[in-house]
Amino acid sequence: MTLPNGLFRDRQAMTISTWLKWAGGPDFQWAYNLGKNAGTATFVTPSCAGDATTRSFIKPVNGNAEVGVPGTQKLPTGRWVNLVTTIDGKTLTYYVNGAPSAAPPPSSTWPR
Repeated sequence: MTLPNGLFRDRQAMTISTWLKWAGGPDFQWAYNLGKNAGTATFVTPSCAGDATTRSFIKPVNGNAEVGVPGTQKLPTGRWVNLVTTIDGKTLTYYVNGAPSAAPPPSSTWPR
C-alpha cells in the first residue's frame, strides 16, 4: 500500500490498527512500517530479535532515541490478531487483541 506523502506531518496523536495473520519466520519482520525509512518511522514486529517478543516502536523521539513497548511473547502463527498502537506525543501504548501488550507497563514514555 502507498500512503500520501505528508500524511503524518504535524500530527500530535494517532492510533494505528491492523489485523495480522503471521506465518512465522525469522525475528524482526515488519507487520507494518509507517514512515519515510527505517530510521524515521513507527513500526510493529511480530518477534523482536533478542527477547523474541512482539514489539511496537517509534523513532526518532527527542533526537535519535527509539521508544519501544514489548509484548510478553511473540505473536502466534496461523491465527488472526489485532494490533493497535496509540501515540499521543508523549507516550506509545501497544495492544494485542484489545489487551495491553505487557503487564506492566504496556506503554513507554519519551525520554527527556
